[in-house]
Amino acid sequence: MWKYIKQYKYKNLTIAVLLLCVNLIDTSFAFIQMYLGNLIFEGSLGAVVRVLLFNLFLGLVKHYLNYCEGICEARTIAQMNQSLRRDISLKIAGRSFVEFDAEDTGEYVSSYTNEVREAENQGFLNFYNAVYMIFGFAFGALALVVVCPELLLLTLAVSAGMLYISNHYGRKVEEFSKKFSDALAQYTDASKEQIAGMGVLRSFGMMPEFHSRMHRAGERLEDERLQYIKRKGIVNIKAMYINIIGINAINILTFVLCTLRIIAPEVIFGSVNLTNQVGNSFSGLLQLRIQMSGARPYFKKAEPKKEIGCERPPLPIVEKTVVVQGLSFMYGETPVIENLDLKFQTGGKYLIIGKSGCGKSTLLKLLSGQLTGYRGKILFDGREASDYDEGSFYRQMAYI
Repeated sequence: MWKYIKQYKYKNLTIAVLLLCVNLIDTSFAFIQMYLGNLIFEGSLGAVVRVLLFNLFLGLVKHYLNYCEGICEARTIAQMNQSLRRDISLKIAGRSFVEFDAEDTGEYVSSYTNEVREAENQGFLNFYNAVYMIFGFAFGALALVVVCPELLLLTLAVSAGMLYISNHYGRKVEEFSKKFSDALAQYTDASKEQIAGMGVLRSFGMMPEFHSRMHRAGERLEDERLQYIKRKGIVNIKAMYINIIGINAINILTFVLCTLRIIAPEVIFGSVNLTNQVGNSFSGLLQLRIQMSGARPYFKKAEPKKEIGCERPPLPIVEKTVVVQGLSFMYGETPVIENLDLKFQTGGKYLIIGKSGCGKSTLLKLLSGQLTGYRGKILFDGREASDYDEGSFYRQMAYI
């Protein structure tokens, strides 16, 4: 996810600035409430009205900033989604023919649709919520330093305990999310298979079977979705209870300090808001951290495969011959080609004939680099085919 955040860093920075301004206004409300409390104790009703009007103005500014931030966020997410889809395309295009055929096309379709949507919901959207809460935590903590450092220390202690507990919960949610991601891909495969065979089922009067199979596939997906929501919900409930205990402890201390006259009575008007701002922000970050862990499996699917060793050079222009020596190939345990010797001259035209299944297509796929794992030799101008990058063969060869 961070790759895409950095790719659009200036747009994300603009969003961050807007969120910062919103949080500054939120924090200022706490100080305004403290000031209002002081004016009420003094009986300055005229000043109270003026402060309330200023409070209303700040509220309108905050709503406008929220609107601007929402528009910027939607546009940036759209661009990051497109970058994610482009990386998925590059990863699919970079697969060998064998690797590509190993998965059903339905899984690739799921990557472009369902998984991009989940990456947005669990990744990008939660990231912006996290930025908002980080600012809320920071400004609230700074304000508490001014108002009552003791409250800040207690709030930070409770928050640290919640962070420690969240490490375990985050790993659990990532596991649950991986299972749901796999279930989405399986459902897409099943749907594609049934729709592709609908004509056959219809011609044999078996449409009830089509409906039955689609229903069963949907039930399996929804069961996995329900399990995912249940498991994630239980984790969030545990985190929420920990947060409630901590926030209540902080609020009780605030009232005790006020009763003992350690802090001024009017401070309580805003200090509760500040402690809640710090505690709730940290609690929100804890839950968002758990939810963002669920986005990792979707982003991992767009990561390029790490190549081991040196890259092989592209195939040079074949000028003389293509020679096959002792070529053998098997599909699993079934031999298709055994000890085949052939020689092709550039500029020549050749006819390959034989019974169905004797290996004609397999030979052409081996020559064009679509299949690997053979025994023997395939020589282009005397040099072994495996010395070259099979992905470059298409520049000189076509197989239809």
